[in-house]
Amino acid sequence: MKKRNRILLGGLCFLVLGSGILLYNKKIDAGQDFEQTKTFAEINKENPYLKNDNLRTTKDIYAKGKHIYITNEEMEWQTEVFKLANSDNPEGDAFKFICNLKTLYYVAKEAGFLASDEELDKAIAFNIETYEQMKKDGEVDALYESYGGVQNYENEMREVTRKNMTIEKYMKSLKDEYAKEFTEEQIALGELEEKWADKRLEIEHSLVEQENIQKQ
Repeated sequence: MKKRNRILLGGLCFLVLGSGILLYNKKIDAGQDFEQTKTFAEINKENPYLKNDNLRTTKDIYAKGKHIYITNEEMEWQTEVFKLANSDNPEGDAFKFICNLKTLYYVAKEAGFLASDEELDKAIAFNIETYEQMKKDGEVDALYESYGGVQNYENEMREVTRKNMTIEKYMKSLKDEYAKEFTEEQIALGELEEKWADKRLEIEHSLVEQENIQKQ
């Protein structure tokens, strides 16, 4: 049985993009190193993003923006993840990643795009069904299996998945608006998809810049 391995930066949710299932995350492929993914699974048990936002403390702040803040715990954890992913600048990459994640989630939630329980249940069920089919086809995901199976992982990551879906719902709305600048022919020829990637990065950069996150 083939082992499939992924290390997810931030431990966010993944599997596949499907019609109406809005899951996105940057990821680094760690080859077929099953043991490396087990190491990530152990680190992920201390994932600060799994904590209820309402229970967070405002003490020990690493950085602060107009609406969001980053704790030392989050920075330390994310830096360890980037080290495991062989980043050349783990602390710098971690800071950029968290700034982007937290800013986009805040903006998306404030704009009314918070993923509902129904949407979340649907996405998780889709991930589970997809992975179970993968296993039947002889492919195993190291991260899922390190948690004792797909159901355990998805249950553990539920609220992290909600954050990710919230961001993607918001970005989809912006993409739909951006699409109005293209003709049907241009869209059919793939020009929208080709230009949206750069447009999205431009939007993300602008939102993070507006948040004005400063290290304390």
